[in-house]
This record gives sequence, C-alpha cells and structure tokens, in this order.
Amino acid sequence: MLHIPLHTPQVKFPLTAKFHPATIASKKQIPSAGLLKSRERKLIDSFVKKRTLPDDLSQDFIHALKEVLSGLVKVSVKIEDLRTALITGGSPVTPKEMKKRFEEFISELTRGKEPGKVRIVIE
Repeated sequence: MLHIPLHTPQVKFPLTAKFHPATIASKKQIPSAGLLKSRERKLIDSFVKKRTLPDDLSQDFIHALKEVLSGLVKVSVKIEDLRTALITGGSPVTPKEMKKRFEEFISELTRGKEPGKVRIVIE
C-alpha cells in the first residue's frame, strides 16, 4: 500500500480527509465520478474500490481526481426538449441556423454555470 501524505509536491492539490483513501467507503461519497469520461471514471472507480492510491500517480489519475473534486455540474437534457429547441421556428433550415438554435439551447441550459464544470447528460 502506498502511503502518501495529505499534501505532497507530486500532487498539486490537497487530498482532504473526506477524499483521503482511508476514508473513502463507496462511490456515493464521490457522486460526480459519474460525470467523468469512461477512462477517467475507471481510474476513480478503481481508487474507490481499492481504497488506496495507485502506486503510479499518473497524470491521467491526477487529472481525473482534480476533475471529480472540482465541483462538476450535471445538466440533464431530455431528447424531446432538444428536438423542440431544434424545430422551433420551422423546418427545413440551413446548417448555420440549426447550429444557432443548438447553441442557444445549450446556452440557456448552462446559464449561470461555469462552462468548464458543466457536464451535459442526455436522458
């Protein structure tokens, strides 16, 4: 088992006691892990399952951990809402107009949220 202090120069962010390997009991303690891309989610899931940091603190793992601790925000999109937004104003449309409708829809969904932390989930 790799022992790593809560603050280390190798990891450029503090591992708080709440997220320290010794205190992680389940994925429920890291709900935003479900908002990561598949590869990143696997790294975090492995960390949670083993309850210990990997021997090799790869940049991928560090990035995934930073992402999951950064306060990701889930924005759910229903297919019917997306469809309605894209056909409002009539059809057929030029690609430029369709792109504009889509961008307006996404802007409305994410208004007031930090774009880098938003994760859109289609339901």
